[in-house]
Amino acid sequence: MTIDTMMNLILKEYDYMAYYNGAKRKLNTYKLTQKDNSLIFKCLATGLSESDINISFDDKKLYIKSLKEKEEKDFVTSFNDSIYLNKKVDPKESYAKLSQGILTIKMPLLDKGGKQEISFK
Repeated sequence: MTIDTMMNLILKEYDYMAYYNGAKRKLNTYKLTQKDNSLIFKCLATGLSESDINISFDDKKLYIKSLKEKEEKDFVTSFNDSIYLNKKVDPKESYAKLSQGILTIKMPLLDKGGKQEISFK
């Protein structure tokens, strides 16, 4: 069994199929959850290093882009996506971690503080 056959079996089992019937298919599979007072974004980032990924914020959107060029037969994840977060996050306190091909971005929510009174000038 070749490494290509093994990887295709693994990818198919986890629904991250990069090659199906010989045709390349782009899949943008990610997980976005809320834990405590933060949004947690996770996605596959195989074959990439921290310098190969660009992450930015704009209002309630997360932009994520891989900068590394994908070559034929490389097991490199390629993405260029914007994800609507539905909540405002604090970009200054947000951080990313890349470990074993999984990109994790932790984004603390901006504290609205509930009802607030204002004073007259």
